[in-house]
Amino acid sequence: MKTFAVEPDVKKHMDESSSNFPTTRWAVYKNQALDSASAGHQQYLAIGPGNTYQEPPEQMPDGPHGLGWKYRFIGWVEL
Repeated sequence: MKTFAVEPDVKKHMDESSSNFPTTRWAVYKNQALDSASAGHQQYLAIGPGNTYQEPPEQMPDGPHGLGWKYRFIGWVEL
């Protein structure tokens, strides 16, 4: 599976997250809806013991606006 580098401020946020445990991996989800104004945007989800998801779901879980369907799992954050 492909790994992706993240900006230093994103990495810092992940390191300080209450979802970050020694066994946590961060999944990368990319907006693949070509008709979307935010096509190509990435989101991250903590995966592993102590987190809601033990395995990365195929698509990002829905947030308060229900737009998770646009974001598809594409790999892992390179830590």
